[in-house]
Amino acid sequence: VQPFDRFADWCENRAELTEAARHTVEKLLEEVETLDCQIADVRLADLTKLYLIGRITDVGPLSSLTNLTELGLRGNQIAEVGPLSGLTNLTELRLGDNQIADVRPLSGLTNLTALNLYHNPLTDRTCPVEPQSICGF
Repeated sequence: VQPFDRFADWCENRAELTEAARHTVEKLLEEVETLDCQIADVRLADLTKLYLIGRITDVGPLSSLTNLTELGLRGNQIAEVGPLSGLTNLTELRLGDNQIADVRPLSGLTNLTALNLYHNPLTDRTCPVEPQSICGF
């Protein structure tokens, strides 16, 4: 499935998504308390802080939430963080207790002031952004 530019597109096409992506879409719909894809799109676009816990493995549906400044995804089963690379307004990203091996895709998130990567099977414990001190391993 091609990544979508808007959450509404992820939502409206969820029958065609992988089970993992569909689960993330459903968690986001729960978060904004609606099943209407257009209303959810508007509500999610306005969010600046989001914390999701609950067997999230596919972060693709989060890729359009570009107004986020804080994102907490601690305690999920996330392995691939590439879809988060466009969330350039993030200042805090909490990814502890996941299955992440490679954080290099996060190197463009230059506004980060805190990047929590505790308890991940990282292949390289080099912070993908400067200063290195913002990363917690």
